[in-house]
Amino acid sequence: MVYRHADTSIGFYSSFTNASGEFGEFTAGYKVPAGSWDWSSMKLVTGDFNGDRRMDMGMMYRFGDGSIKMYTGLADASGHVQPFTSSYTVPASAGWDWDAIQLHAGDLNGDGRSDVAMVYRHADTSIGFYSSFTNASGEFGEFTAGYKVPAGSWDWSSMKLVAGDFNGDRRMDMGMMYRFGDGSIKMYTGLADASGHVQPFTSSYTVPASAGWDWDAIQLHAGDLNGDGRSDVAMVYRHADTSIGFYSSFTNASGEFGEFTAGYKVPAGSWDWSSMKLVAGDFNGDRRMDMGMMYRFGDGSIKMYTGLADVSGHVQPFTSSYTVPASAGWDWNAIQLP
Repeated sequence: MVYRHADTSIGFYSSFTNASGEFGEFTAGYKVPAGSWDWSSMKLVTGDFNGDRRMDMGMMYRFGDGSIKMYTGLADASGHVQPFTSSYTVPASAGWDWDAIQLHAGDLNGDGRSDVAMVYRHADTSIGFYSSFTNASGEFGEFTAGYKVPAGSWDWSSMKLVAGDFNGDRRMDMGMMYRFGDGSIKMYTGLADASGHVQPFTSSYTVPASAGWDWDAIQLHAGDLNGDGRSDVAMVYRHADTSIGFYSSFTNASGEFGEFTAGYKVPAGSWDWSSMKLVAGDFNGDRRMDMGMMYRFGDGSIKMYTGLADVSGHVQPFTSSYTVPASAGWDWNAIQLP
């Protein structure tokens, strides 16, 4: 958890899971001194950037002069994020548009270390996929170009992107759900090549416009739901009656997505969509992706929940674990779960 304190200091906290996938109390790692970092100038990603099998934090930071720098906060042996070190710098003269950047982390080139894929919307509306590879110290290198979507082809607001190894070749790919003007929705995969660059996207499962899916009611998370060695996609969908469904789309050996099939459905009126912070990971260590949730109650208390995936790869009912009492006074808008 990344938390912005009232004095503007920013803390990195770890909650470790047990064999049942339950979350423990958040304990402190590095804390950025007050006045040092601007919360709105941080883009955070998680991955094993130095290859030691522990999750680290990666950050792209924008300075007041327009320059942009990559940073890495490695996790120590206890699992707490340590002070950040800098690496690749983009000079202000490059003129990068901060609002035109999305970051996704994973092992793009198959060397056992996570890298970063940057999706960038150029001024002419073309969209480029760029790769920054890490070294053994977890430092990021220069962004180099992969596939570039021609200008006028894709609508930036009609893309939901996720990262995962969708064809099982141990390289991170990009998955995309795209909404067309007629209301239909299609799944796409952009595989990474041997050099770790994203290639042109191919399409697979299509949702017809007649299905009437609400674009703003969809969240996507990627990971290996069924334990077959390929990443899949979990869709969280808020239905019109306020029920919330967890759906799984499994990939084939080509990285193509299949139809979304239903797992657990939260009954109408049970959960407030704006009070959920969801993350995906294998929380019980069975090699299947589960869903974790931080939930805020009306009295200000906050609770951690886990929805484990069953052997078929569908998310099951959630169980609760660690609770933050209302008296702790946590600011919901000051929390990120990268």
